[in-house]
Amino acid sequence: MVIGIQVKAGAAKPAILVVDDQPAIRQLLFEALQDDRWEVRLASGAFEALQQVACDPPTLAIIDLRLPGMSGLELLREMRKLEYRGEVLVLSAYSDTDLLAEARALGASYWLTKPFDLDDLQSLVEEVMFGRQERSELLS
Repeated sequence: MVIGIQVKAGAAKPAILVVDDQPAIRQLLFEALQDDRWEVRLASGAFEALQQVACDPPTLAIIDLRLPGMSGLELLREMRKLEYRGEVLVLSAYSDTDLLAEARALGASYWLTKPFDLDDLQSLVEEVMFGRQERSELLS
């Protein structure tokens, strides 16, 4: 049985926004997450991410906590001001419980510590994307 995200005619595909200042990480995540079922967008920093969230909010935002200019936590605060209601997965090289608690308080539901296994990331993203689709179908 093939499970997929159904998109209504004329509706845009669900989107994943990857926010990381390291070009190699952005490219790796783009390639790992690229799929016909959703669009993968990239942002090199918080300000670029905020523009994308304001114009066309993604279904899932994958955010590195260490960003130049504005941290991932500050980005989350600003996204909430824009009334972003999508899912958030935080990436960090640190497994600091205080950071995790603050990220959760700001709406991050998922956390992966770098380095992470790409298979784990892909599984988590599919779980998030399919879970949102199922909730959406229940509400319609």
